[in-house]
Amino acid sequence: MEQQTTSLQPSGGKCHSDPTTRFFGKVQPQARLSRPAPCAWDGIPTTSRTVKQQLCGMAQSSIVGGTTRCALSIQKRSSSVQTGRDQQDAPAQPTTIVTYAQGAETGGMEHRAVPKHSGLPAVSTEYKPDAWEHQLALHGILEDFKELPDALRWGFDAGIPAIGHTYTPPNSPSAMQYGEELQRIIDDELGKGRYFGPFSAREVEALLGPFQTSPLSIIPKPGKPGKFRLIQNLSYPHTPHLGGMVSSINSAINSAHFPCTWGTFAVVCGTILDLPPGSQAAVRDVKEAYRTVPIRPEQWAGMVVRLPGDDTFGIDTRDCFGLASGSGVYGRVGDAGAELVRATGMGPVSKWVDDHVFFRILRPFLAEFNAKRRRQATQIAKAGGRQQIKSRVLYFGEPLATGKLREFDEDHKFPIRDLSGSSSRSTEDAAFTYCLADIDTLSDELGIKWETTKDVPFGQQFPYIGFLWDLEYNTVSLLPEKTEKYRAAIKEWREAPAHPLEDAQKLYGKLLHTCHIIPAGRAYLTNLERFMGVFGDSPFMPRTPPRGTDADLEWWDRKLSQPALNRIIPGLQPIIDCAAYSDASSETGIGITIGNRWRAWRLLPGWKSQDRDIGWAEARENLSQVLTSKFLETIRASSKGGGRDAAETPQQMKSSKQSMVSQKTEGSPFIQPTFQQMKTQQTTPQEEGTIIPHFSYQQYPSQTTSGNLSQTSTQSLPPQSCGSFAPTTPQYLAQSVQLLRGMQVDRSSIEPANKRRKTTPSRNPGLPRSRFNTPLGTAARSTGRPAPYADDLRPRPSDLRPHVLARDRLRLWRPLSARNTLDNNGVPTNLGDQDLDRIKEVLEGAWEEGTREGYGSGLLVFHVFCDQKSVPEEQRAPASKVLIMSFIATIAGAYSGKTISNYVQGVRAWHILHGVPWEMEEAEVSTLLTAAEKATPARSRRKKRTPYTPDFMVAIRSRLQLDDPLHAAVYACLTTTFYAAARVKEFTVPRLNAFNPEKHVKPSDVRIETDRNGFKSTVFHIPSTKAAQVEGEDVSWSAQDGVTDPEAALAHHMAVNDPPQDGALFAYRSGAAGARKPLTKAKFIEVLARAARGACLDPRQGHGIRIGATLEYLLRGVPFEVMKVKGRWASEAFRSYLTKHAQILAPYMQAHPQLHAEFLRITMPPPR
Repeated sequence: MEQQTTSLQPSGGKCHSDPTTRFFGKVQPQARLSRPAPCAWDGIPTTSRTVKQQLCGMAQSSIVGGTTRCALSIQKRSSSVQTGRDQQDAPAQPTTIVTYAQGAETGGMEHRAVPKHSGLPAVSTEYKPDAWEHQLALHGILEDFKELPDALRWGFDAGIPAIGHTYTPPNSPSAMQYGEELQRIIDDELGKGRYFGPFSAREVEALLGPFQTSPLSIIPKPGKPGKFRLIQNLSYPHTPHLGGMVSSINSAINSAHFPCTWGTFAVVCGTILDLPPGSQAAVRDVKEAYRTVPIRPEQWAGMVVRLPGDDTFGIDTRDCFGLASGSGVYGRVGDAGAELVRATGMGPVSKWVDDHVFFRILRPFLAEFNAKRRRQATQIAKAGGRQQIKSRVLYFGEPLATGKLREFDEDHKFPIRDLSGSSSRSTEDAAFTYCLADIDTLSDELGIKWETTKDVPFGQQFPYIGFLWDLEYNTVSLLPEKTEKYRAAIKEWREAPAHPLEDAQKLYGKLLHTCHIIPAGRAYLTNLERFMGVFGDSPFMPRTPPRGTDADLEWWDRKLSQPALNRIIPGLQPIIDCAAYSDASSETGIGITIGNRWRAWRLLPGWKSQDRDIGWAEARENLSQVLTSKFLETIRASSKGGGRDAAETPQQMKSSKQSMVSQKTEGSPFIQPTFQQMKTQQTTPQEEGTIIPHFSYQQYPSQTTSGNLSQTSTQSLPPQSCGSFAPTTPQYLAQSVQLLRGMQVDRSSIEPANKRRKTTPSRNPGLPRSRFNTPLGTAARSTGRPAPYADDLRPRPSDLRPHVLARDRLRLWRPLSARNTLDNNGVPTNLGDQDLDRIKEVLEGAWEEGTREGYGSGLLVFHVFCDQKSVPEEQRAPASKVLIMSFIATIAGAYSGKTISNYVQGVRAWHILHGVPWEMEEAEVSTLLTAAEKATPARSRRKKRTPYTPDFMVAIRSRLQLDDPLHAAVYACLTTTFYAAARVKEFTVPRLNAFNPEKHVKPSDVRIETDRNGFKSTVFHIPSTKAAQVEGEDVSWSAQDGVTDPEAALAHHMAVNDPPQDGALFAYRSGAAGARKPLTKAKFIEVLARAARGACLDPRQGHGIRIGATLEYLLRGVPFEVMKVKGRWASEAFRSYLTKHAQILAPYMQAHPQLHAEFLRITMPPPR
């Protein structure tokens, strides 16, 4: 006879009662009939989680009619190992260190047993418990892992609470979306005996008593098409249901009760830096790691899964993804396995969950390396040995200069052994202490299965925890697949206006991970950190991120789009105490002292506007201290070892509010202006490989101050002497010093007399002077034939749109209604067609030829669109707002957002050129263009230009024949544009017939200038540039060392080609007659690309020359603002191309000491 089940239907799930009559006893809460605990974890409550009635659905409530709680009568031996003690026992004394105590009974157990009358199969595992017990005892570490063999036999305590009543919510929608994959996974789990079933709810209750399922979800594995991962959402329900009687499984689990070691970024960096030369690493993953770990049967009631179909369930008996204790439960096995690897003499080895990295050293270094390990073992023991911080087990070593202790993931008590003679192996493997075969020998004995398809064999490059490590060059970089994954996450975030807490946490975690490679990125996480702090008790309600978050993510996207994200593996350097102190006062201002120098600034009236407070002043104080200290210390040490030591040595600074730099977490009191100061402080480029406590450093700026600080203190404060301070200056700073000096001196007073200035065109003095219709001196129009239209961009034939070159469409394609000679009232004027043509001729000059060509392409697409929509001519110009918006929407997703914007500008220019009104609602059009930018297809996104470098130019030179006139001109043009930081189009011409002496550089535009210190520069006057079409601009370079010297290259070109004084500077001889041709941009790029391929290098774009020049000068220590002047950058755009920010700060440390004092005087003037 069976009692009728009472079914409750909570939100999102079902709740079943417990039948009063059972065919099987419950394997759930038991009286004190189980065997004593084999171990106890000090610092963790030792009361058995299965005895203490802190239930998921939490009490023996009679809400389920007739539900009773009974214990299974058990014979002498238990069905599982119970970790912990009943409440009858005295509580353990709390401690912060995890230790293990031997239980009273250890032998005579049945292997993998559950009560015979339970109706369930035995606990099973792929591991070999007896072998584990033997190996742990053999190496003397059984005391450290005493509970492990029995846990492998009977199941692990995962902290899953006893279930008070049955609760079966539905699976997530993805379980239906990927139904076939879900069924395949379930069949596999059932086939391998890891799931028991299928059962109905009544059958499960009969076997286990009340049970609880957690929603299943299935997700594709990133980067593995066709592979899926099953996840149990054991955190559901997120809030208690049924009046608090049903809670999630994870809500009852404290992950700190399941600690294990983690091979973190810092740990692996330290390991690598300890390795002797020539060392190698291999990476292996444990196959289905979580699923190899059995869970004790009395906790299975919390691991039941809902299977496809009505009233169908399976009992999961293994560790799984989604369980709060999951990583720690498996981590216990992983820790024991890693320690046995070390005990066998292999290593060092680190792990991150199931990913293991094995290092090996060359045999000749064995004794020296083991001596280092012994010293470290002593330091670890002195620091207290095994420690636990939350769910992490770690070991501390020697104190670092930062005041912290070095972290390890082992105690170093086992030496590395020479196992090269233990079995046959290759010649390469024999040179090292062990090989993969030695790992396999131990793994086979223990039953550890590796995912061999993922093996990364021993070598000097290896992937681990999302990074690519290089032992040869001691570098670490972000894996390309991680880069793409993180950029996709940013894109997905930016497409939604609001987000729940989980979304913010996921994105934050990804970007925080990247900060190991881009430390400055921490400053661009402050808005996300603030955002995560606003959710309170409503984590699932989407909220709008703070203003500035999108700009931060734009910065991240630019960073992640760079071709290579890497850094020197950070080392363990001492910190220089440069006696730097600072303080801020809201009443007075800020002050800093560094050694025997000091400076003060007063705060101007009104400084507290725009939400500024004392936090802003303190941040400003710290920033000033950091920048000044870094610069002075770098100069001071620049004479030692070329300054390298100084550049790599962190500095210790003291502030009245030093703790402020770490207060970026939720609840931080600092407001936006303060965050901005902290961001400036932290986003300054860093030296590669430098570990810097609290601060990042940036290139030392000019001592001009912001609008809220005055360099004049409350008293006139003269700069203090630095005693015997005698800085030196590197050779390459000469030009930087001169540029700085030039910025502070009235250039008109030193302008060379021979500098050429733009003059009006010469005229015949015998003719009367004309002030009207003066010839514009534009280049002759091309007579070339236009290319055929593409099949999908063929406009309908029309007299209004002749087939002409793209750059001529703007002028020659006519709207039906254009500018005429009538006035605003429709009355004829005395103007004629030639006046209208003159207007168009002048207007056309507003756009450069390249711009007109792009606009012409857009005009073609616009008219093909109109043809497809059958838009009549009179509606194409003036174009209506809805027509332009439809044009944008139609081509969105096919072109990049930038291209679409350019096309719209082309249609606008066409209207302006022909006098047709252009009346648009700019807000709507602008918003639509923004949306089109987000729809840009991946294939249309332009990659960042790879910069040219001196080494790249050397490689190109090796493939050029410099006796060839063309090659001589190309190489001279390359070195000139590079060291002058000029645009390629400024020294080349677009076509052979396009040379214009009023626009292009000629030999007569070159001059030599010498400053007061005798430094020579070669100056090129560009008659017309994009920014200065009338006056033109000057660019210059100085002689360089090596084969990339532009002075030698230009002299060689002049000797070979002898270009005429009024012709193109880089004209070259061509043909048997030696006629000279101007160097076109296309020919220039063609020759360079051919040479690059000949040197087995990828060709680079022409714009990469200017980008590379900027990078090179910054690497030499030229300040950013100076480089903006030299490179004539009108915006901060050049920063997005710089791929070596960490090197740019290698400042001011080579030869020529006489210049450094002057450089210091210029960059740090006295207060006035």
